[in-house]
Amino acid sequence: MKTHRQELILKLIKENRIETQEDLALRIKNAGIKTTQATISRDLRELEIEKVLDKNGGTRYAVVTKPGVGTTAKYEKLLADTVRSIDYAVNLVVLKCYVGMGNAAGAAVDAMDWEDIVGTIAGDDTLLIITKSEAKAIEVCKRLQELSR
Repeated sequence: MKTHRQELILKLIKENRIETQEDLALRIKNAGIKTTQATISRDLRELEIEKVLDKNGGTRYAVVTKPGVGTTAKYEKLLADTVRSIDYAVNLVVLKCYVGMGNAAGAAVDAMDWEDIVGTIAGDDTLLIITKSEAKAIEVCKRLQELSR
């Protein structure tokens, strides 16, 4: 449940301008998940989501990636907990995830900011990773297999 809720929070933050925890709580409730303000605060901290200034001078929630102790370990754990299989074809790496976890896996891969990855496209239970070449796809595939063990 926690992983599903956090994946929803990441999706909501990416797709919407969310200015308050109350707004986020309402959107989570509308998605059919019961939670408390304390749980949302804890999730925001764990996901490294903070209030940031936008270009209009207002504030909104956003994923803030900062180098720090344990950050990569969190992404690795998320991948280990959500990925069922990893394979590649030419320059494409495909991660099969548990239902509802494709976006969370995508957010983790994106946050790790690997140079060999051009971009990602996430579905409900699948993550497509586009690499610069077949050789890079093989490298990324191997790294992800090691991380997801």
